Amino acid sequence: MRATNTTENKGDRGQQEVRGPEAELSALLAAMSDVVLELDAQGCCLKITPTNPSLLYKPSEDLLGTSLYRIFPRAQADEFLEYIRRALKTRRIVCAEYSLPIEGREVWFDASIAPMTKETVIWVARESTEGKQAQKRLKDSLDALLALHEAGQFLVSSLDPEEIGERLLKLIERIATLSAASLSLHDEHQSLDVRHILGSQSIWLWAQSTPEAQNARKSALTAKEHQAFDLPSSDLAPFRLVGLCLPLLVRERLIGLLEVYGPQSLVESETVKLLESLASQAASALENARLHGELAERERRLVGLLGKLLGTQEEERRRVAYEVHNSLAQLAAAAHQHLQAYIGYYPPSAPQARQEIEQALDLIKRTVVEARRLIANLRPTVLDDFGLASAIGVQVDQLNAEGWQISYEETLEREPMPHVIEVALFQIVQEVLTNVRKHAQSTRVHISLRRLGEKVRLQIRDFGRGFEPSALSASNDSSEMVGLSSMQEQIGLLNGEFKIQSKPGVGTLVVVGVLLPLPIRGAPHEGR
Repeated sequence: MRATNTTENKGDRGQQEVRGPEAELSALLAAMSDVVLELDAQGCCLKITPTNPSLLYKPSEDLLGTSLYRIFPRAQADEFLEYIRRALKTRRIVCAEYSLPIEGREVWFDASIAPMTKETVIWVARESTEGKQAQKRLKDSLDALLALHEAGQFLVSSLDPEEIGERLLKLIERIATLSAASLSLHDEHQSLDVRHILGSQSIWLWAQSTPEAQNARKSALTAKEHQAFDLPSSDLAPFRLVGLCLPLLVRERLIGLLEVYGPQSLVESETVKLLESLASQAASALENARLHGELAERERRLVGLLGKLLGTQEEERRRVAYEVHNSLAQLAAAAHQHLQAYIGYYPPSAPQARQEIEQALDLIKRTVVEARRLIANLRPTVLDDFGLASAIGVQVDQLNAEGWQISYEETLEREPMPHVIEVALFQIVQEVLTNVRKHAQSTRVHISLRRLGEKVRLQIRDFGRGFEPSALSASNDSSEMVGLSSMQEQIGLLNGEFKIQSKPGVGTLVVVGVLLPLPIRGAPHEGR
């Protein structure tokens, strides 16, 4: 039972002060002719106008002399008694609404309480169940439409299967009265795996194990259509429950099953249609999330394979650097020392001979310098120690010290990026600068390294002689083609972009963009 004071001074009746008992009673009888009672200030029934069997669906004679406290629960009777006192005190009509359980259903009434004399009031009530039910149907329809709208917005934007499943069951709870629900998805062995449960665990455990539910589940999976069924009686529920199995389909392919248990209203046609719509949207969202997860896993594997490839390349470069250091560089340094010692013992007398020997010493010295530069480029330890931005900065400083004019700007965030990407970008910087040294006929270069959101962008521009990109394939320099192809392949494996823009007399611009992989939830950060 519930009672609500909707408003004092409700409508035209609420705006008028009571001017006389007979006129007020006449107006109320004309407006509401279902039930009319006369009550005293203590809520005791003094008189009944038999326009309806009774206010409480009891024989009229049973109400005479009966207090509200014998008819309603104490809290509700206290509330009605307060309305009576307010009407007597203010001499105005007080409006209320209340409900009663009658023959297994909830019956609603609208009531007006008006002062009759100084000690009595007139209670006029009319049944309003139909209007309340219409309001409830309208509210349920609006809630369902809102839930479908929210589902459409959320399900197409989320790529988290767990979040999609949880949100789906909560949306179902909003639009349908249920006792328990569950969502099952196919695992890698094509077996149904229960992922989410909502509502009473005890009711769900009992309901899904009944023969009725098992048969309906099998039929839904076989026919790929929803199956409604009745459940046997149980002490777990105060009323008889029904069940509904809804297959989750994506282009006629079964990916899971939605099971819902609740009262009879659950299998009404409108409710079933709403649940089918939600299940269809959820199936599409879950399939998108699965495909996105597979794509992300493939990208992680690809990055892992590329990391192994570059790791192998780094190991080979380390081996070559070691060999150059222990063979070529050491031999050149030893030759330089021996030649200097020989000149000390046997200084040439002829000027031409001294010039030839000095040239030889200079060539050997340049060979040692070039060997050490090659060793440093093959294995830049600064990349391991300080990261990409610093490694490029050291390279720039070394070239500027040799007379180059290189400007360098970087706006990388200090968070480390995957080492495989750092290695690839650094090797591209080395290769491009090598090409500038060989072909551009200019030592003026601008390097830009930026992080734009989840993308790293590298730009290298030289102000040399430039070339026609279309004529690059006809070049006789095979090393240049191999270097260019290597750079393009590396960036392609990282799902990045590699562009070259050039024009004779203008210079060359190399643009590289790499999308950083999203961090794997719960995974530790990749170390160096």
